[in-house]
Amino acid sequence: MHVKMHHNSSATIRAVTHLAYPNGLALLNSSTLAVALTGSCKVQLFSIRPDRSLVFAAEVKTPFMPDNLSCDQNGVLLISGHPHPPTLERLVKHRRRCLEAGLLTPQPCDGSRAPSAVIEWTWERGLENLYLSAAEYGSSSAAVRDSELQVGIVTGLYEEGILVWKSSK
Repeated sequence: MHVKMHHNSSATIRAVTHLAYPNGLALLNSSTLAVALTGSCKVQLFSIRPDRSLVFAAEVKTPFMPDNLSCDQNGVLLISGHPHPPTLERLVKHRRRCLEAGLLTPQPCDGSRAPSAVIEWTWERGLENLYLSAAEYGSSSAAVRDSELQVGIVTGLYEEGILVWKSSK
């Protein structure tokens, strides 16, 4: 949806494109929007026209269900998500049972994790793995990176704390 706010507090709203389960959004630059399509295991790129309408430009297939997107200072697209949906679903059900049981301490619920995946994408290099995990840090939902400091952060849907990495590039 594109929402244009007017000075009289009214708004004009229009659909700019129709997508199935769009989840994450990121601007690669002033003219390109990336949209994560979680259920389709892909990211679609759109050119932004001067009237703010979108034109399909390209598609990037991902080896997992992309959740959120971000872009670093160099225009590199970071894609985080879920490589094994059945494990994530089991984790959600397990956590729900723990919460419904009214457990005041999380210890009985610890130890259940879903895999994580974070990849980066550029027009020049395509997809490259940044972080793939079966259990160390699970259920990745977002990743950001400061490309000048070469430090990145990953958040997990059901994790305590964050994962921080330092790149040697």
